[in-house]
Amino acid sequence: MELTLIARVRDGLILATSIEGSDGGDTNLVKYSNQAKMLFKKLNNAPQMQSIESGPYMFHYVIKQSICCLCLCQHSFPRKLAFAYLEDVSQEFLNQNATRIDQVARPYHFLEFDQYIQQAKKKYVDRNR
Repeated sequence: MELTLIARVRDGLILATSIEGSDGGDTNLVKYSNQAKMLFKKLNNAPQMQSIESGPYMFHYVIKQSICCLCLCQHSFPRKLAFAYLEDVSQEFLNQNATRIDQVARPYHFLEFDQYIQQAKKKYVDRNR
């Protein structure tokens, strides 16, 4: 998993993020991050879960209540595992922050949530090995 973003569905405001470069980092990660931000702007009538191909990667996302949790994975990463990860991360985010999501005015307000994202990412990536 290269990238995880959590955004508010109604306006696409990014609430939390975690970027993990692989093997020295991918300079295209900025490009994929920008693609993810564009996806967030089109969520109002989107399916609750979806996978979208983008070059050598796949975007997977789930919409839960007022948030969208999205990750960018290599094609070889199992889709089922990616969605299990997204369910885990989105549920924990809502457990910790549900009452504060609508009041947030600035992007990346919940940066401290990166710690949980990193733990969950490690758990699910290790399951794939």
